[in-house]
Amino acid sequence: TTLGNQGGPDQSSVEGIPKEYIGVVMVVCDSACCLVALGFIIYQLLALKSEVYEYRKIVTTVAEYTVYITHIPPDCHHRHLYKQFFEKYGKVVDVAIMYNDG
Repeated sequence: TTLGNQGGPDQSSVEGIPKEYIGVVMVVCDSACCLVALGFIIYQLLALKSEVYEYRKIVTTVAEYTVYITHIPPDCHHRHLYKQFFEKYGKVVDVAIMYNDG
């Protein structure tokens, strides 16, 4: 059946709604359902964003505690000396010396 054919041929309304307005009522109901679904999705995204923000506050990454030292003389290539020096400031997990020969 089509929207205009709702109800019997002798009925001018369906459940108190005139037949000519049934299409409008259905569009309004569909729009309201879409808005509710969109609101739920936005709510979920905001809640997830909040959870990620809280998680990032308690998680510490290596990048937050990485120290870069530049202009090291070429003859200073003993990693254990750098580790020994910086351990007086806290735990040193690893020392990597990068060379730029170019």
